[in-house]
Amino acid sequence: MSRGNQRFCNLMFDGASSGNPGPAGAGAVLYDEDWCLLYRFREGLGYQTNNAAEYRALILGLNQAIYKGYRNISVHGDSLLVVNQFLGIWKINNPRLRNLCDEALELADNFHSLQIQHIPRECNTEADAQANRAIYLRDGQVEEDRYI
Repeated sequence: MSRGNQRFCNLMFDGASSGNPGPAGAGAVLYDEDWCLLYRFREGLGYQTNNAAEYRALILGLNQAIYKGYRNISVHGDSLLVVNQFLGIWKINNPRLRNLCDEALELADNFHSLQIQHIPRECNTEADAQANRAIYLRDGQVEEDRYI
């Protein structure tokens, strides 16, 4: 669970919107370095686009990882848009998404190391399930399941 003296985790994130825009939710799942489940998080987002929900899921996961004391993180998400915008590969034309990306980048500064990569949707089922559950939560309501 640590690299050197620094705690390490894997983060899976996903956002969901019932309609685009529509009722939305964010899901994030933290695993240890051996991919043992540590925590599941979900947050109700109110009425959002799917892309905004994806960013909010990344932000949820980063915030929770920081709060739980992790300082080295490997991030995995199925949103090619979010991953490539976060990495600076793709431009961000939407001001709302620019603000969300800036917030995620600011959170990233709290980590000693951070890697982010795009994964296929079929590899992100747990975070997807949390995001879909979160659609039914009130805006800003966060739920957590702990496995350690």
